[in-house]
Amino acid sequence: MNPPDPHTYLPQRIVNGSIKPDGFEISTAEKKQLIPWNSIQLICLGLVEEPALEMPKNFYTQIRDTFKHFFSKEEKQNEGQPVRQTYYLEMFVSGQTLPLRMESTSINYRSFIEEVDYVSSSNFKKFLLLLTAKLPDCVFTESIYAILENQKSNIKKFGNIYEFQRDCQERWLKQQPKA
Repeated sequence: MNPPDPHTYLPQRIVNGSIKPDGFEISTAEKKQLIPWNSIQLICLGLVEEPALEMPKNFYTQIRDTFKHFFSKEEKQNEGQPVRQTYYLEMFVSGQTLPLRMESTSINYRSFIEEVDYVSSSNFKKFLLLLTAKLPDCVFTESIYAILENQKSNIKKFGNIYEFQRDCQERWLKQQPKA
């Protein structure tokens, strides 16, 4: 597989799928396909932390918060800007020019795992366990093992999706045989 062109690198987003005995069946916006297990060569995972957009407060809420702050005896601590955290999974498959991408908050886990919990992070971990079991020869990034071993401090964090994408592409290029 040739490395993706950095100027046109736009992964195919996995919308749905399932784990089959002979491969990973996925649906993207363009098509539905079965990816044989032995063709998946690299899976990257990263935690993207982007500033979350705050909704503007209505008039009542602004007045209430102003009075609350004015009459409060405690010093208000700097809360900082809220952050949205999303796990992204990027999959490089032999024979495909672009990688496949999954976003942990957009996965329908019912199609991948048998017993779904109410907690998305638990479902994501179950999904990763199934995936790693099916791919003994695949290269996984350290962040996948950190999630599986409950070591959240070892998960690689990125300030935006482009930093994650660049890291994945660099890993893919390092893995490719020299011509």
